Formats: sequence, structure tokens, C-alpha cells
Amino acid sequence: MTWPEQELTYFSHEVDGRPCGGWFRVLSPTELEVIALGQMERVRFAGLDAVSTARSVLEQFVRTQSFETDARRSGARSPDRASR
Repeated sequence: MTWPEQELTYFSHEVDGRPCGGWFRVLSPTELEVIALGQMERVRFAGLDAVSTARSVLEQFVRTQSFETDARRSGARSPDRASR
């Protein structure tokens, strides 16, 4: 039996006191596909394009997460924590 492809469903969840969000879809009765970046925040975009602003925030978040993952692998500290 082929499972019908479903639309992505948005969900939010709080992790360690931080609001996070993601999307999922059911692939089969026993399997999910999850897109989960995590961080959810409010940003101002008055006078700016909402989509471009959202993309910029996403880019910054992904780059920060990538840097922190690389830093954990190498034992380095992230720039915001290195100065403390």
C-alpha cells in the first residue's frame, strides 16, 4: 500500500524555556519527516519586505547553529561566549 503524501504541519514546542517551531508530515503509519530548526522569535520589519526579513533571520540562525556545532566538534567557544 502506498501512503498518500501529506502536507507539512506546523507545530510549536517549548524547549528549556525557549519557544521553538518546526514542521512535520507523516510518511507512513510508522515514519515521520520532521523539519526542525528550533528558535522562534519576534523581529521588527516595519518598512521592509517580510519575506526578506524572515529569510535574513533564518540565515543568521542557521549560521549561528552551524558555527556552534563546528565549535563543539573542535572544542572552541562561540564568539558571544568567548568574551565572557
